Amino acid sequence: MSIKNDRLRWQLVSGVLRAFHLERLANRHSRKTVIAGFNLVNGGVSIALVSFIALVTQEAFIFPSLAACRT
Repeated sequence: MSIKNDRLRWQLVSGVLRAFHLERLANRHSRKTVIAGFNLVNGGVSIALVSFIALVTQEAFIFPSLAACRT
């Protein structure tokens, strides 16, 4: 990662923390820990959203070629 990307990523994370009034997380823990937690939550939300869409549409959303064949 470049320093510029690191700075932009931290701005994104700190903005989200400010929006949810969680600034003390950034003060209490290291930047890497806070960004790792942000990525964990963000990944979980993304997977949940795609899973919900697949559930509602009854279609394999991520890997359609790996879905069971319907006969």
